Amino acid sequence: MDQLDIPGHYDTINKAANLFLHNFGPGFTQTAEGHIQTDIAGAASVAGTVLLRSTVPDLARYEPGAVLLSEIHDREEHIGRFMSNVIYSMNLEPRGGWTMPIPDEHQPMLSILEMTHRLENPLYHACSEAGLHADFYSHAAALTAIKLVAAGVATDRLALDTGKALAAYHLAGGCRTVPYPPLTD
Repeated sequence: MDQLDIPGHYDTINKAANLFLHNFGPGFTQTAEGHIQTDIAGAASVAGTVLLRSTVPDLARYEPGAVLLSEIHDREEHIGRFMSNVIYSMNLEPRGGWTMPIPDEHQPMLSILEMTHRLENPLYHACSEAGLHADFYSHAAALTAIKLVAAGVATDRLALDTGKALAAYHLAGGCRTVPYPPLTD
């Protein structure tokens, strides 16, 4: 993972992220106006789930929702740096906020387990449609989360630091929460 050539794949990562974005908003949260916090948390959680699946191949032996402390830290840090770089490229402040507590009023409406269950297959479909190599699926989900953070800031629905904290916390949660088995078409 350390040697991935992200610049050489960024356009395809971005295409997959744009396709994946269509899975968020009112339809995802089943609310009239959507819930940007749940959208950000969902995209970041599924980025973590992709990393977890690629690190722990036999997740079926664990109960969905169980917490695993696996050796995923380098890969998680890589995605965290990617998210920070994307924030910077959007002319938003990348420093600070990533580890702040998330205020109660900004907590997502769904659990990590439920969000990843709803979003994992749509992510795989978006990445496949974009022609993205599987090594970069987590990047597409992470980029989606950051695009949602930027949208929340641009529309004054969310403070930047709250959005960054939601993304970082749920990336870590997705990396440690045993998901349901993937849905089959």
